[in-house]
Amino acid sequence: KKRALQHASVIGKEFKYEHLNKLYLNESLKEMLNELERSQIIQQIKKDPDSEFAFKHTIICEVVYGTILKKKVTAIHDEYAKILEELSKTNIYDYFEVLAQHYLLGESWQNAFKYLIESFNKHVKIYDHEGALLLLSKAIEISKKYLNNEKILFLTNELAECYEKL
Repeated sequence: KKRALQHASVIGKEFKYEHLNKLYLNESLKEMLNELERSQIIQQIKKDPDSEFAFKHTIICEVVYGTILKKKVTAIHDEYAKILEELSKTNIYDYFEVLAQHYLLGESWQNAFKYLIESFNKHVKIYDHEGALLLLSKAIEISKKYLNNEKILFLTNELAECYEKL
């Protein structure tokens, strides 16, 4: 049960059964979730076919997350991002920010950068320039460490344009 909870905490306070099942491959996952629900650690917030669960309290999720070794939590974030990318092919636009976050925490810099830029463009389109600035700033931070100077110059120009729109 501990590992199932740890994997769920990496996904977040709320998690879909299908996602956890792909991440934490275990035949007895449903029974574990039922037991955790009876113990009032989690609760089911959406029934079949797209079962969703949530930790009863945010603090439980945070404490469980804190028990995972850094190297392991990084690997789980990266693995979950890949799973989420695969499961959300038809509506990936809705998951740009989540994918960016999990790839960042999974230290998959190229993928994190890709989804930060996708998220940035999404926020610009809906005129959320403050949100776009935050995303672009994070992308610049990553690019300084992992990308070439030409990309940094391009991003800096994009950042300047966003500031002008505020």
